Amino acid sequence: TKEFNGFLFKSSSQDQYLEYLRAWFPKVVSLLKPNGSLYLCGDWKCTSALQQVMEENLTVLNRITWQREKGRGALHNWKNAMEDIWFAVKDTKNYYFDVEAVKQKKRVMAPYRTNGKPKDWEETDEGNFRLTYPSNFWDDISIPYWSMPENTDHPTQKPEKLIAKLILASCPKNGL
Repeated sequence: TKEFNGFLFKSSSQDQYLEYLRAWFPKVVSLLKPNGSLYLCGDWKCTSALQQVMEENLTVLNRITWQREKGRGALHNWKNAMEDIWFAVKDTKNYYFDVEAVKQKKRVMAPYRTNGKPKDWEETDEGNFRLTYPSNFWDDISIPYWSMPENTDHPTQKPEKLIAKLILASCPKNGL
């Protein structure tokens, strides 16, 4: 059980959680623009319910796995170091997605050349790099630690960098 900002959060069964989601999720979807996108985050305990309710109301296009390292490992289980981020849209033929806005700088493992010059990569003093499209596995964003200015007491806080990546990819300039 967790308390935050006057609200009490406690464990519930899968059926109770589905009922809770179905009570508010369609209302959120009704507020989306016709070309709107929606992202929902969840851990391994609730992600199947999130997917189910999203698929009842939208079209799920992908599941992003966010690797988030924090805390100590578990003695009798695997350490939970990931979270799912479900990406869904209202209309699969009409939604905004700007992958160019979220390209990642990655080290080149196989530096191919054309006529002796780098092919789709750049030589720098720090090494060989290319800008590449991100996959649905994100390991480039850490969670806010206690010493970081953006850290809050919220039990499921997301990093500003993660929110920025989602907005850059799915929202045109001045689109909010």
